[in-house]
Amino acid sequence: MRRYTCMIVDDEQDAREALTLLVKRHVGYLDIVAEAANIEEAEAILARINPDILFLDVELGHSLIFELLGKQAINARLIFTTAHDQYAFQAIKARAADYLLKPIRSSELKEAVDKACTELDKDHLILELNQLLEQYNVKRLSLPVKDQIRLASLNEVIYCRADNNYTQLELVDNEQIVVTKTLKHFEDLLPPETFIRVHQSYIVNTNYIKKLLLGESELLLKNDFSVPVSRARKQKLKEFMKSA
Repeated sequence: MRRYTCMIVDDEQDAREALTLLVKRHVGYLDIVAEAANIEEAEAILARINPDILFLDVELGHSLIFELLGKQAINARLIFTTAHDQYAFQAIKARAADYLLKPIRSSELKEAVDKACTELDKDHLILELNQLLEQYNVKRLSLPVKDQIRLASLNEVIYCRADNNYTQLELVDNEQIVVTKTLKHFEDLLPPETFIRVHQSYIVNTNYIKKLLLGESELLLKNDFSVPVSRARKQKLKEFMKSA
């Protein structure tokens, strides 16, 4: 098994030491590479290193860890370790791999880390597959679906819609796929000559645009779905459609 790295963010030294001991005793393939006691320390460390897994306490003094998650893009898998259960919904929205209540049991820790590592391995496989497709100039997306990877051609994608830190892709034949990637990820990935960001929450495949409704600031797609167009992006979209 490959080795993984992690960082512990907790304002209580006793809690950091207890988690360190649990990791060393029960998760031998996980290396602790950093610790932080507050958001400022964590932010400074994450500017230098990219651990695979972050163990995050929720309440850090007078702050909440979600402040950090809202400041910068974090690719690590998140495992929340807290004495409070009221933040579980926010943790789910932050794409948490797991949510562990203190005192943490070794079996729960091991299960959470195994789950996070499985997701990391899937991401690594998708990255390698995308690089291979790009090398051979194959225009497809690698999309994780449960325990499979769905290869979708770009022509199959009608639009992408943001859902917090998730993205829903609407494909032809009414197929929908939700992946744990931000809309910005797909904006950077998809070719700009075909896909255009028309709203904070939408990227559309220009091949599926039927008409732009200027009065309503909406796009009508060929599947008769209406997509909102933001004021800031309307002019760019009008210029694109005139040149198409």
